Amino acid sequence: MGELTFSSASCTGPNFNPTFYYGNVMQLITNPQNSAITVNVSLIKYYTVDSTGAYLLNTTANPASTFTSATSCSNILKEAIYTVKYQARDDGFLIPNAVEVILIMYNTLTTTVSGSTVSVPMRFRTFYEMSNATNVYYRSGNSGYLDLEKLLVGTVNVNNGIDSDKDGFMTPISTTQCQTTASLTNKLTSNADNTLRFNQNMSVSCYIQATAATEVAFGQLCDGTAVNKSTLAIFGQMNSFTRVGKYGNANVNFPSDWITVIDQDLNYENAVYNSTTRICTTFTEVSVEFLTAKRGYPDNQHAYIISARKKGISSTISFDEFLANNQRIELKASFEYIRVTEKEASLSARVTKVAYKWPADILWPFGTFASAFSPSVSATLLLGALLIFVDL
Repeated sequence: MGELTFSSASCTGPNFNPTFYYGNVMQLITNPQNSAITVNVSLIKYYTVDSTGAYLLNTTANPASTFTSATSCSNILKEAIYTVKYQARDDGFLIPNAVEVILIMYNTLTTTVSGSTVSVPMRFRTFYEMSNATNVYYRSGNSGYLDLEKLLVGTVNVNNGIDSDKDGFMTPISTTQCQTTASLTNKLTSNADNTLRFNQNMSVSCYIQATAATEVAFGQLCDGTAVNKSTLAIFGQMNSFTRVGKYGNANVNFPSDWITVIDQDLNYENAVYNSTTRICTTFTEVSVEFLTAKRGYPDNQHAYIISARKKGISSTISFDEFLANNQRIELKASFEYIRVTEKEASLSARVTKVAYKWPADILWPFGTFASAFSPSVSATLLLGALLIFVDL
């Protein structure tokens, strides 16, 4: 949000004039020490927004904002979008080599009070794209994750790099019966935001239904005869990520930037139907847990992920003979972020081992005249006997 005063200085000044937001080259800061690299601006596009909200391509060369009158300004910057193009070096580091700029401007801003000041909504966005790819991929922080940014997930490819979807991990949403992976042609099955985001707990569910309102049909639904749960999208989608980025800027070329997701009890076909008690014990949920922590200076802490686990959960459901409709079993996928302290994080990152330390004088009196000993069978036997004695 910017404060615009309807005057020549404000309308054409650096805050709102689009010409101040690009050049033939740009300086990109590459590290906290403010080292910069110069890259060429390879493409610039201009758009204007008219009074109806429509975006129109502006073909004017280098359009600048203008002060029309004390109640009107034109070509005021609304949004600047920068796409930084990278190329990968042999060592896996990404080097910026070009920037594309899109500038969106208000066609005309007016006021009824001459020379007044108004608040102008403005937005600035930066995207990142590999020079040899058409898909833009997004960082979710630098280096720590930012809340509500897309969680970086992926799988290991044949080159030992990480394949990560630029759209993040999307869970299928269905208000009716569970969809199969084969029939899922669009991940966005509703207007809801079903993208897995950092530090935002989420759960989705759907149901499978018996083919008839009978105990036999319920038993077949329970034991997987009627529905193979591993083919359902709510569970099948879980196979699309086996790695999670430790940080919001995890590099797809560095597997060490990614954490292996632990699988626990993920037996989708784990099901038993007891016809005597008419109770079904079956796999119904995948619970995904992320352990997170923060590190850094107190006034600038960065969030990162310590570990991740996918855990299978089973439930018991009884056959309901009085149910008028065919019986259902609800299936669920849940995602939870669990914050731990930095001390707890350091403890969980290592396996505590018992360290055995020999006393300093264990070889006494041999140590007092060790220089007189030559490596011999006798010395070896004496030392071996001593160690055996101590061990007992």
